[in-house]
Amino acid sequence: MRRNLLILYGAEFLGKVLGLAVFGYLGRALTNERYGDLEFSLGLLFVLNLLIDAGLANYGAREAARDPDRTDELVGQILLIRGALVVVATGFLWSVTAAVDRDPIAEALILLQVLALVPAPLILTWVFQARDQMVVVALYSLLRQTILAAGVAITVRTPDAVWMVPVWDGVGLIAGVVLLVTLFRRAGGSIRPMAHLPGLRRTISESAPLAASSIVWALRLFSPLLALGFFVPGAATAHFGAGHRLVISAHTFVWLYFFNILPSLSRRAAEPGLEGFRGLIAASMGMVGWVAICGASVGVALAPILIPAVYGETLAAAGPPFAVMMGVLALAFVSGHHRFGLIALSRQDLDFAANGLGAVVSVGACLALGTALTPMSAAMIFVVAEGVTWVSATWFLHRNVPGGGATTRLLRPLIATAFGVSGAWWLFDAPLIRAIAMFGFYAVALVAIDRDSLGNAGVIARRGGGTN
Repeated sequence: MRRNLLILYGAEFLGKVLGLAVFGYLGRALTNERYGDLEFSLGLLFVLNLLIDAGLANYGAREAARDPDRTDELVGQILLIRGALVVVATGFLWSVTAAVDRDPIAEALILLQVLALVPAPLILTWVFQARDQMVVVALYSLLRQTILAAGVAITVRTPDAVWMVPVWDGVGLIAGVVLLVTLFRRAGGSIRPMAHLPGLRRTISESAPLAASSIVWALRLFSPLLALGFFVPGAATAHFGAGHRLVISAHTFVWLYFFNILPSLSRRAAEPGLEGFRGLIAASMGMVGWVAICGASVGVALAPILIPAVYGETLAAAGPPFAVMMGVLALAFVSGHHRFGLIALSRQDLDFAANGLGAVVSVGACLALGTALTPMSAAMIFVVAEGVTWVSATWFLHRNVPGGGATTRLLRPLIATAFGVSGAWWLFDAPLIRAIAMFGFYAVALVAIDRDSLGNAGVIARRGGGTN
C-alpha cells in the first residue's frame, strides 16, 4: 500500500503541477469574467462525470477485489450503465446551455464538455485499482494532464480562445482511455457488454446507493460554485472558483488515499470480528490527523501569497475565500475514513445518507441566498456542508462498528494546531514566516507527543495487505 500510494501521489503531484501551471497561465491570460465562465463549465463537467461514474468505480473495485473472476462481467455491465448515463448527461448540457443567457463563447465552453463525457464509460482505472496496479492509474492521470497542459499552452493565447480548453481535455481523456483499454486487453481482459446482460440488474441495484452518494457528494462540493455561476456570473465566480480549484486539486490527494486503501478495507471488512478493520482505520487516522489538520492550518497561513503566486494579482481577491475553504480538506481527509469504511462494509446507503445531509445544507443555503451569494459566503457554505457530512458519517460508522471511527486519534494534532496557530499569529506577521514556523512546530510536536503515528504507515501496510 505504501508503494502504491507513493506511485499515485508522485504521478498526481506531477499532474497537479502541470494543472497549476495551466490554470495559473489561464488566470493571467483570461479576463476575470471569462475565467469565471471556464470554472462554471468545468464545475458542470465534474458533476456530470460523477453522474456517469454513478458510484460504479468504487463498486467495481470492491467487487473485483473480492472476486477477481468477476472482472470481465463487471467491465461489461459498467460500460452499459455508463453509456446510458452519457446520453442523460449530454442532454443536461444542452438544457443548461439553453437556460443560461451567455455569449457564444461561454455557451461553447459548456457544450464542448461533451468531449470529456463520451469516452468516460471506458475509464477502467477501477480495474487496476482492484488489482493494486496503481502504476497504471498513475500513468493514465499523468498522460491526460500532460496533453491538456501542452495543448492549452500552445493554442490558448487570447480570452476568446478559451474554448480550446475542453477540446484538449477531451483529447487527453481519449489518449488515457486508449492506454487503459490496451493494458486491460493485454492482460487477458475482454470487453463484451452484451454477454453479461443477465447480471445487469444486480449491478444496478447494488451500485445505486453509491451512485446517489457520488451525485450528492458532487452537489455538496460544487453547488456553491454552480450557484455563483447561475446567480452572480463573472468576477464573483472567478474569485470563488480560483480558490475552489486549488482546494479540489488538493482534494484529489485525499481521494487517492482512500482510493488506495478501499480494497484493503474491503478485505478487512469481510473478516470475522472486524478487528483488522478497526486497526487499519485507527492506524490511518493517527497518521492522517497530523497531515489533515496541521496541513490545512499551514495552507490558511499561505493563502494571502499563494493565490497571487498561482493566478497573478488580477485574482488576488480569491485569497480570503480560499483560506476559509482550506477547512474542507481537513474535514474530508478525516471523514473519508468513515465514508469509505461504510462502503467497505457494504453500507453504501449510509454513505449516501451522510453525503445527502451535507448536500441538503449546501444546496439549501445557496438557494436561500440566491443573488446575495458572495465568494466568502459560498466558501463558508462549502465548509459547513463538509462538516455536516463528517459528523453524520462518523455517527453511522460508530453505530455499525463500535469503536471503528477512531476519532480520539485527532486529539493530539488538534492540540498541536491550537498552539501552533496561536503562537505563529502572535509572533510573526509575514505569511511565509508564519507557515514555516507552524510547520516546524508541528514536526517537533509530532515527535514529542505522538511518535507512534510516525510508524503508522508501516502498520497500515502490514494490516492492509494491499500489495501484490
